[in-house]
Amino acid sequence: MKRMIALAAAVVLCLTACGKIEDKAESKAADKGTAYKTAEGTHNDEDTSDKEAETGIDLTEEGNELNPLEESGLDDSSVVVVFDSEELPAVTGAELTGYTERSYMDNVYERDMLATGLVGLMGCPVSIELGGESAVLYFDIDENALNGAAADNLIILGATGDYGSYDELPSVYENGRLRAEITESSTYMVADNYQWYSAWGEDMSGYEHPTVFTSPDFDCTVTLPDYVAVSSVSDYWHSEYNGFYEMMEHRLMHQNNSSDSAAKAEFKALRYPNDEDGCKNPAPYMSFDDMITAIEGSVDIMDNWKGEVLSKETLELSEGRKGCLLTTYFPEVSEYGYSECTNVTGYYQYSDDTYLVLSFAFMGYDAEAVAAAEESVLSFTFTDRR
Repeated sequence: MKRMIALAAAVVLCLTACGKIEDKAESKAADKGTAYKTAEGTHNDEDTSDKEAETGIDLTEEGNELNPLEESGLDDSSVVVVFDSEELPAVTGAELTGYTERSYMDNVYERDMLATGLVGLMGCPVSIELGGESAVLYFDIDENALNGAAADNLIILGATGDYGSYDELPSVYENGRLRAEITESSTYMVADNYQWYSAWGEDMSGYEHPTVFTSPDFDCTVTLPDYVAVSSVSDYWHSEYNGFYEMMEHRLMHQNNSSDSAAKAEFKALRYPNDEDGCKNPAPYMSFDDMITAIEGSVDIMDNWKGEVLSKETLELSEGRKGCLLTTYFPEVSEYGYSECTNVTGYYQYSDDTYLVLSFAFMGYDAEAVAAAEESVLSFTFTDRR
């Protein structure tokens, strides 16, 4: 891909599928937790100096406090870390059992950035220092928070020691718990095997995968094309982006082994900024109809890369809100480095100043894939009253 669409109007840049956000000002991380236990019992006293020396963790750093272990009938060979993540709610905690010497476990979500950005990640990754030869690692699963992923597709991955390399561990899922035996200190996490192996080009056509995306934050649901799966990756940006205040972006996952040419799929929420947001160049407020008119009219304003609107459809949503399907096409202009591409985008009015955007970007033009994307945009519904 040489260059994706760069429309002149700021509102268009914000509300199309093309372009990538590079700056993330703030993200709501999960509560970090570290817990460890020895044969002498749980260490949770107020004086942290001994714990710092024993674990090598700076307990003055926010998020590194040693969490009290829950009173759950665990014996002296168990250690527990409880997660509280808005971004990854499907895995609620981890438990390590069966070791014979000191071990500890640390939630490293948004500290180990390779693990945090893992394709198909379903829960917070944990770093484990193993005191004995082996242990059994359990992850607790909330099946109601899998967002369409199949519980039977969950796997445990462990870092191999090579940069960015992870191997699947033999695991068993039963009664809401996913377990695997571990034999070395490493970083471990739960992933969706459909997303993980699809990212490496493997044929996963025989596996169930989530194609219904639901956003509890914005009370909506949408059915995705078969070649796109729901990813677990959702970022809360809370930052200015081309004059808008971006509240959330959820990167949906295109399957590399499919025959279509989809390059990018995402769902995001944008709000016109207010005085408290501190945006330096706030986008001028427009009504929903005016915004759609501006986007449609900007498709052919570039001197050397004039596009065309292939289809447009107005949607009537609940509570008098509006939506719009807009499909645009841009031809290849090799002398300027522009590649042929197609955008299918749904714009949805969440409130007077907040809009939801579902977008699919394609290299070239694939009629079947575009039709499936348009059908997805039209399937959007609000699930509850605000």
